[in-house]
Amino acid sequence: MNSKWVLLISAFVLFASCDKEEEKSQILSAKVNGEEMQFIGNLYRYSDIKNHETIGFTYHLFSSETPLIFIEAFDSSFVRTHFDISSLKARYTSNDSLGNSKLYDAIDGELSITKEKDEILYGDFSFTLVNTRDRADTIRISDGYYEVTVVKSNRNL
Repeated sequence: MNSKWVLLISAFVLFASCDKEEEKSQILSAKVNGEEMQFIGNLYRYSDIKNHETIGFTYHLFSSETPLIFIEAFDSSFVRTHFDISSLKARYTSNDSLGNSKLYDAIDGELSITKEKDEILYGDFSFTLVNTRDRADTIRISDGYYEVTVVKSNRNL
């Protein structure tokens, strides 16, 4: 066999046997006023450090395109799996038909972490949100689901 072919086949076998970087899970979906929507999800879990002591975790779950969903939850127990409106913030940003941005803040809702496996967090959420400029304009996010690879990081406060 020609030495070039041996070298080429050897290189192919070497590259084929290398572990591929695992794909990140980015599933984020919800019904927004009854309309099923799919998003690209991102999830960060910060270990919040104050005076050299870890005081809790802050979770940031968000989409990366418009419309935007952003959920922040704080856990000082390090084991909490259910968050109600008193321990979280949620925002939804969309554009109207003219391209103007509309921002909504949650007035009610919840987020749950149902499972953590292989660096992936699974859970669900639902919220009632009100437009920050027009309190008569509300939206309902229901049947929210996420299955997102968590990125862990430290954060000094």
